[in-house]
Parts: sequence; structure tokens; C-alpha cells
Amino acid sequence: MNSSDSKQKQDLEVSGWWNDEKTKKWQEYYYSDKNPMVDHVLERQKKSLKFLESLKLKPGSKILELGYGGGQTAKKILELGFNYTGVDISNHLKESAERKCVNFVKNNKAKFIVGNIDNDLEFHHGQFDVVLVMGALQYITDPNKCFKEVNRVLKVNGHFILCQAN
Repeated sequence: MNSSDSKQKQDLEVSGWWNDEKTKKWQEYYYSDKNPMVDHVLERQKKSLKFLESLKLKPGSKILELGYGGGQTAKKILELGFNYTGVDISNHLKESAERKCVNFVKNNKAKFIVGNIDNDLEFHHGQFDVVLVMGALQYITDPNKCFKEVNRVLKVNGHFILCQAN
């Protein structure tokens, strides 16, 4: 099997997992008290948001999150006054994120996209002030390609926030 076939197989497996009806439970469970790892998850989110705040960005700065999950972090980013775009592979998670951030979506402050973060990102060069990835790198097959895309879509002197569980 060549690397292209391997990537295609992984893409199908990841997409299949996150779009399966059985994974809908993760929309709320991941950040709930029922998750025995919730403290770790919340601490990771807290650290990422604290770092984002420390950048002292202007209100309306553009934030891109790769792997937005159920939208818990997106909502907090939006409440800080930033414009938000997220890419995640799951239709279920998009629906969950849009429900959490419905007013921001209505006011064109938030956009949730279903897409594969392991592929080329369909954004302009230098479009974002910050790119955030929290706990999603384990789903990609080519981290170097992902990092090149992050670099491409970041503005000059933009910031890449990476917070990984493992």
C-alpha cells in the first residue's frame, strides 16, 4: 500500500468514526462531568484560552480552529470578541457547535465548516491572526503538511497555538 492509499484509508476511517450516529454522544460527553478525563480537557482548554488572551489581540481578530469538536472552545473564543472559523470532519459536531454558538453564527462572527484538516485548507494566504489546534493532531497523516498549511493561512507575525493531549 502506498502512502496515498494509506492516507485515503485513514481519511475514510476518521470521517466514518466522527460521522457515525454512535459518536454523537461525544458532542456533550467530552466536556461533561461524566467524562473521567474532563479535568484534563478543561485544563487544556483553559491554558489555550489564557495564551490566546495573553496575545492582546484586537477585538474582531480572526481565529481559525482546526478540529473544533462540539464547539465548547469556539463559544469561549467568540465571547472574547474574536471572529471565528472552525474546520472539523464531523457533521454531527458542526450541528452541535452551531447550536452552542447560534447567535454568533447569525451575526456572521462564527463559521463552522465540515472538512478534513489533513487536506489543503481552502483559505487565503495570511487570512488568520491565530490558528488553534487542540487535541486533533492524532487524526492527521502528515503533520508537516498541516503545519505548512497553518503557516500559509497565518498572517505575518500570526500565532499558532497547539495544545495536544498526548
